[in-house]
Amino acid sequence: MRKLIFIVVILFISGCSSLEDKKLENAARIYINKLLIEEKFPDIPDSVTIMQEKLYSRYKTSKEEYQNFFSTLGRDKDKWDAFFSFAEKYFDSLKNTKNFN
Repeated sequence: MRKLIFIVVILFISGCSSLEDKKLENAARIYINKLLIEEKFPDIPDSVTIMQEKLYSRYKTSKEEYQNFFSTLGRDKDKWDAFFSFAEKYFDSLKNTKNFN
């Protein structure tokens, strides 16, 4: 019985870290895409707003949820390092595609 409980706890913990990684990855993707949108439309704020709303929708989140996510990172250096690692990998993957300008 103890082994079963131990296995369930381990699976739950690994599932939570996987979910946290997915949140970090999605936030990093949104972050990079927001930067690219702002660079593409520097003098057209309405276009930036529209494109960012589409971006939030694509990731099934909102501007408020996205901003609140960063407050959950707090001062946790490991989480910030993971976030920027995801962001860097995503940006590099975009640079390697033919659609990146």
